Amino acid sequence: MGCTSSKAKKPSIIQNQSHNNIHSEPSLFIKQNNMKFIDVYEFGASLGKGSFGEVRVVTHRITNSQRAVKILPKDLNSQAQTKEFLNEVNMMKIIDHPHIVKIYEYFDTPRKSYLVMELCKGGELFEELLKRSTFSEDDAACIMKQLFSAVKYLHDKNIAHRDLKPQNMLLESKGDITNIKVSDFGTATLSKNKSREIIGTALFLAPEVVAGHYDLKCDIWSCGVILYILLTGRPPFDGNTNEEIFSEITKCELKFEDQYWSHISSEAKDLISELICPAKFRLSAKDCLEHPWITRRSAVSQDPNAMRGALSSLQAFQKKNKLKDAITSFLTSQIATSEETKELKQVFVSIDSNGDGKLSKIELMSKYLEMMGENEAKTEVKRIMKEVDTDKSGYIDYNEFIKATFNSQMLISKENLRAAFNVFDTDRSGTINVSELRNILCHGKNTPDDVWSEILREVDSNGNGEIDIKEFEALVMRKL
Repeated sequence: MGCTSSKAKKPSIIQNQSHNNIHSEPSLFIKQNNMKFIDVYEFGASLGKGSFGEVRVVTHRITNSQRAVKILPKDLNSQAQTKEFLNEVNMMKIIDHPHIVKIYEYFDTPRKSYLVMELCKGGELFEELLKRSTFSEDDAACIMKQLFSAVKYLHDKNIAHRDLKPQNMLLESKGDITNIKVSDFGTATLSKNKSREIIGTALFLAPEVVAGHYDLKCDIWSCGVILYILLTGRPPFDGNTNEEIFSEITKCELKFEDQYWSHISSEAKDLISELICPAKFRLSAKDCLEHPWITRRSAVSQDPNAMRGALSSLQAFQKKNKLKDAITSFLTSQIATSEETKELKQVFVSIDSNGDGKLSKIELMSKYLEMMGENEAKTEVKRIMKEVDTDKSGYIDYNEFIKATFNSQMLISKENLRAAFNVFDTDRSGTINVSELRNILCHGKNTPDDVWSEILREVDSNGNGEIDIKEFEALVMRKL
């Protein structure tokens, strides 16, 4: 096993090295699982099939949590398919946004690839649209604000989704349009330069995509088409074939017929006109979030008690023990359910006043100024950024916020702790050893066993060289 039960103090260089080798960014927990898929997950109902493959509900055998899996069969050109699959995985690993579907892990075999994602039980926005026929302006604005926030976040990272449509927007729960997530990054690309490949769904393609020379703003056109459909139940450009649709799109003759638009506000029409237009005149996602139709109709209501609780938790957060910090990050990103984090997500969105999917010093200051004087608020925000901003981006990302504000009694339940412990305890021995700890937290770094033994010894209260469930629970639950 390579670990020791000795309690003698190691030189300080070992302690420093051990701390430097523990990382807590949620993206680092998203790894390839080399076990057989069926040994890790139990298959449930099919959620849909297409040319890409199939999406099914699965249940994680250890944690008993339900997730979704995208199953991609491979043909003779499996090398190219594997490259495309890993491109999607690597794209989604760097995404951390409350309105974008997150992934947990992936499997890649000679015959199939599996991408395990969070399960959105409300189904597609398209299905909700079919039930309602159209949405009110207030409901449409609520939906579009979430979409614009996700698109701004992606565009800030130079990611073009390239297939935005109601079928790729999922509801966390049935009928709840206040919690929508963008999904399906199979066609997404890093778009620093102009793209030429015609990819996407015909009804939602921008004219420059049809022409084969486009950039990030192709997503904004798609947003305009989505908004048009939400308000009227019909697309702005249609045809019996893709060629006919492309011809109408290229003409770009946007019409607001009275039979569909007489009851729709001029502000809504103005926004659509600035989305479905030539790329050089098209709004950015930031502009969309600041448009009057969005700002006046999509205000976020927030429970003041939840807000105060989250702000107090941010103040109290201290990252003294990096092992606890990493395990907590694992719990909140890999084990906790969307229902358990729903209230904190709403607080995050409420603080995120510009909708870019991350919290700035200015946004935090605006909230703390409601609780204290300016000098005290500045001091608090400076300290919070130092403690909570793990990746040193200058912002508090979504999962950094969740990790820092979770309620240990509610979110990190005994059941969740046991589930996390079982994920670490891969040999089912009832304890976590050095090798198991390293496999979860080391992320491929070649770190000597004595370093990991030192890390383990910090919480190994009985000195047997391993972590049992009581020591694991004590580490996470105690105030450090």
